[in-house]
Order: sequence, then C-alpha cells, then structure tokens
Amino acid sequence: MYPDLVIEGRISVSGELEHYSIGIDKDTGEIVAVKKTLSGRRHKDFGERVILPGMIDPHVHFRDPGYKEKEDFYSGTLSGSYGGVTTALDMPNTNPPVLDSESLEEKHRIARQKACINYGLYASFTDKNLAEATELSKDAVAFKLYLASAPKDIIFPIKELPLLESKLSNLNKPLVFHAEDPFCLKSIEEKGLDDHLNAHPNKAEVSAIEKLLPLSKKHLSIYVAHLSTREGIELIKKSRISCGVTPHHLIFPSSKLYSNQSYFKVNPPLRAEKDCLALSKELSQGSIDCLESDHAPHHLSEKSKTFNEAPSGIPGVETTLPLMLFQVKQGNLSLDRLVNAFSRRPAEIFNLKSKGSVEVGRDADLVAFSFKEIREIKARDLHSRCGYTPYEGMQGIFPSEVFLGGEVIISGFEFVGEAGMGKRADERGRQ
Repeated sequence: MYPDLVIEGRISVSGELEHYSIGIDKDTGEIVAVKKTLSGRRHKDFGERVILPGMIDPHVHFRDPGYKEKEDFYSGTLSGSYGGVTTALDMPNTNPPVLDSESLEEKHRIARQKACINYGLYASFTDKNLAEATELSKDAVAFKLYLASAPKDIIFPIKELPLLESKLSNLNKPLVFHAEDPFCLKSIEEKGLDDHLNAHPNKAEVSAIEKLLPLSKKHLSIYVAHLSTREGIELIKKSRISCGVTPHHLIFPSSKLYSNQSYFKVNPPLRAEKDCLALSKELSQGSIDCLESDHAPHHLSEKSKTFNEAPSGIPGVETTLPLMLFQVKQGNLSLDRLVNAFSRRPAEIFNLKSKGSVEVGRDADLVAFSFKEIREIKARDLHSRCGYTPYEGMQGIFPSEVFLGGEVIISGFEFVGEAGMGKRADERGRQ
C-alpha cells in the first residue's frame, strides 16, 4: 500500500547526508517508511535540501495568559514555526502561574485554540504546594523550579531542596531548575551588563548546582536550564544531571560593547568570553544535552527603558535553529550534534516518544532547508510581538518548508498553517 505523501531529500544517516524518501500517512501524521526509493500518492522532491526532524525547544515563555502584550500562544508558536520549531515546551511563570490543576487546564485550553505547532506545558510548585505535584504531573510535561530571579509566589526555597527527595521520589517527570543560589546574588543598581553580571556572579550558578547534586543521585530526573558557566558544566559532567544551553550564552560575551545593552539583559546573565567558549566546546562534544532558546520576549517599549528598569529576557524561538545551522555551515558544530541537542535529546529527556528523529513510527514533524540560503536576521522580518532581536544583522539559515504531522505549515518560507493545528506533544495528549 502506498503512503499518502512521499518527500525526498537528504537526511543524516550515521553522520552523513544521504538521499532518502520518507513516506507519511496523512491520517496518523506518522512516518510509515524511510527508504532509498519510495512511491506514494503524492510526491515532493526537495532535491539537495536537507530534511531534519522538527526542532523541540524545551524552554519558551509564550506569556499566555497574563502578558499578551509581550506574546501569546499564537504569536509565539507562529514565530517558532518560521524557525523550524515544531514542538515548544512552555514555562509556568504566566499570570496566574501554573501552580494548580485549574490553571494548568486553562492554559491547555488556550494552547489548543491558538497553537500553530505542538506544545507541552510546564507546571511549578513551591514548598507550600508540594501536594499538588502528583495531580499536576498528569497534564504537565515537566516541572520548573525557580530558585531565584522570579516572582516570590513561584520561588522554591533553596534550603528546602531536601524535601524533593522525600516527597517526590516517585514523580516521573523532569524537574527543571533555574539554578541560581539567591544567597549569592547582589542587590545593586544596574547601569549596564557589567553590573548585571556582578549582581549574578558565576558562583550563584555553581552553588545552586552543588546543592542539586545530592538529588541527582536519587530517582529524580534533574535538568539545569540555561547553563551559563564553565564551572557549572564541569560539575554536571561528573553527575547524572542533564542540562541545556541557549544561543545567547554561546554567542554573546558580556565584555562586548553592545549598542543597546538592555536588549541583552537576561537571567542568568551574559558571561565572560571564556564561559561562552567552554559551553560551545562542550555542546560540540556532546556534553550538553539540549539546545534551548529560553524565548523570553518583552515588548520593545519595555526593553527601551533604562537598563536598571528594563526587564530581563531575550527572544529566540524563531532564530535558534537558523543561527545554529549557520554555525554548522561555518564548521563550528556538526549537524548531528545540532539535531541531537535540539530534537533527539529533548524528546528523550521530556518523554516525547513520538518526536525527535526521522524514523518509522515517529510523527512527521520535519524541516527542510538549504545551506546555500543564508539570510540576514532582521527584527522587521520576525514574528514575535516583542518587536526586536539581539541577533539583528547576524547570519541565519531559515527552513524553507516545515511539516507538522505531515501537514505543510511553512511553504516557501511563508506560513500556510493555522491556529489550533498544534497538539499536545506528550503521550497523554496523544490518547
């Protein structure tokens, strides 16, 4: 029996690009065949274009509900689709924060209506509502725990970390940490990136990771988000902790002279060039599990305030893959490492069993691109509501086509999908 759709192009096999045909069933949205030659009812040949599994961004803030002037589920997932992201995992620090089943269900309702790509939703808890965790785990893809740099109502006290072992030993979802020790942070007036770095020193991240190490030896799945220090990765390499890194912590050293420093204000902060170089090396060698955008948009009007008044956060869901594909073209990262960090490992860590690779039985979430099609990144061409990008003027390789469950959502670099196409990416969402 012929597949409904066959697409051809170059896919990565054992680190080498080879021409293959991919058969897709339109009813299930799954890949049903991957062969050298294949016949189907419909056929699309991408020639020398490269076909990858859709990217999985494990760390985004779509600001919905509560902050729709910055972003919402439609604009955020639309932006992701243009950047080759077919699954995004959204953080719980919305308004209201996702601390109970009611707020989680309301957020699922919003996502079902608006999402242009697949999604998973984080929940959170503090030492005050640990009892909610088991119920929340039914519909949350993971839990985000903020040790610092967040509103007080979602801070998990770092001194109470031992509670997690005693109360959550049977929890089967990852615990994702914003790893800053609040006792290492400084409250100072910040006039620029140097001050921000001084207020959030390397030792804050290192101290937090050291306090997470005992938990990683138990039955808990511990993940450190937006890793930013060379000392931090050395600790993690010796542990069972998994971790992610953002493009801005790879690309932007704090010492560079930026024309609008507020655009680059983020937590954890941009760090020294030696931190950037160390993280880039470890990503290329496979010691860092995931690539994540930490897409955290604020409106241009907010980012145009004085540095001390401007909020922390950098947008990136649309630019992460294009930036990193350009790094691949430059020889700074292998394509296989990129796919591993931005698709395969996120699928494994967050239990997205139908995602992460071009294989029979996996969802036909796919991206196609050419290394020859290099574009200059410009804020005016992007689709987030925030209205700016710190990557202005940099080079990127954007996907020309994106498939979501076998349906085309990006064609010729333009969005042809619609709101509500996205589905829950976790297994419960597939029932």
